[in-house]
Amino acid sequence: MAPMSSLFLLLTLGISATQGYGTGAPSFCSCPGCNPGHGSAPIESAGTFSAVFSPNDNGYVPEREYTVTIQGTLKGSFVSCPKGSFYVAGSSNFRLFSGSCTGGNTAITHSNSNDKTNPSFKWVAPVKGTGSVDMQLLALITRFGTPRRWTVTLAEIAATTTTTQATTTTTE
Repeated sequence: MAPMSSLFLLLTLGISATQGYGTGAPSFCSCPGCNPGHGSAPIESAGTFSAVFSPNDNGYVPEREYTVTIQGTLKGSFVSCPKGSFYVAGSSNFRLFSGSCTGGNTAITHSNSNDKTNPSFKWVAPVKGTGSVDMQLLALITRFGTPRRWTVTLAEIAATTTTTQATTTTTE
């Protein structure tokens, strides 16, 4: 074998890169938690990422809409929650995921390969009586990096209502 061919073969065999998907997780994504063939298993830690829910109810109120923001800069993402539903109206960073492991609007993924700083999406909490739910988040910092995966557990909480009493005064 010629020296140049040997060098090319050695370099080709020695490269182990993560494969990125610029328009979101592929439909063969394996659940739970999605491991869509990024070349290496995700690191089971949020690392520098966090998920911030607004409003911050320290859990979820049934059927309430939340804005969920992934704090940090990322290339790709996959978020799944088997209870409740996601929607992405007005977002150019996310799309609903329709792979083999989800039903309804229970997962979203990135829709482009642009850097996304503190990207947000909407999640509507499940109905009353569902109990605690686990939302799994996966974030990819660079196209060829190792993804980070973490779980946020949300407990169902009762909605609080405030009752105000009005006093009427009549003068004659």
